[in-house]
Amino acid sequence: MTADLGTDRPEAFLIPTGPASASHAERGSRFLAIVEECQSVTDGAAIRDVERSRTHDATHHVWAVRLADGSFRADDDGEPAGTGGRPILAAIDSAGLVDIVCVVTRYFGGTKLGTGGLARAYGLAAALALDKVTSRRVRRGEIRHVTYGFDDTGPVARVLVLLAAVRESDEYSEGVRTQIRIVAGTADRLNRELQNATQGRVCLDPGSSQIPVWISAETCPRFSNVARWVCTGARAMDQGGCARPESQGKVSGWAEACSLRYTKSSHSSVVAIPGMRRKRTCSFWKHCNGR
Repeated sequence: MTADLGTDRPEAFLIPTGPASASHAERGSRFLAIVEECQSVTDGAAIRDVERSRTHDATHHVWAVRLADGSFRADDDGEPAGTGGRPILAAIDSAGLVDIVCVVTRYFGGTKLGTGGLARAYGLAAALALDKVTSRRVRRGEIRHVTYGFDDTGPVARVLVLLAAVRESDEYSEGVRTQIRIVAGTADRLNRELQNATQGRVCLDPGSSQIPVWISAETCPRFSNVARWVCTGARAMDQGGCARPESQGKVSGWAEACSLRYTKSSHSSVVAIPGMRRKRTCSFWKHCNGR
């Protein structure tokens, strides 16, 4: 995927939001699987160690980690090579999850399962636990800051909302310094739209630290011209035109997120009011919201 938000969206990941567990019995052996979120292989090993201490009387503690950066670890913990860690990793990949560790603890039941039986048992125990995991879809994001005067509060707020920048905090002095969370790779575009909306007075702070974070996959600009439409739409409609973005699809969700109201007497559209009333006489709304 690409980070060009005018076309495709940046790559999304599925990460767990909580732990899960399951068990499986195979010819006398018991396989207890636990799944948790982790940020590194080291974190995964620490979770395995906790499970090993908790079930110290078990025979094996087999585990696997898959991270969003593509790195992984699979450990058989004394089982025949490839019969434990790899099947668990395959179950994780099949579930499509990242930043996750799965530990499967085995209590030996007295009957050897063979390499094929072991691989199936470990993989099934992991799959049962992974099936219970709650998850959320996220994209890579970063923390940035933008400083502006009070007179530019409205234009800046509109651009932040419609380019899906998550507003986290505000500091007030002679102006406003706002901390935001944005989808990684969108800073240049946000800069352009801020400058366009404020006649070049506002841009992202050059010294902002690009701290990596996760951001909800639902928080992503959907159209290449939405912000430009919102910043210029009032003027276009006041001049008797119908502001219409070039992109196809629905924009009402983004318009409703903004606290502005654009009206034109010759058009019956009421735009950007939460729970707004829309009459369909305006061709823009017919085009973008269906008939």
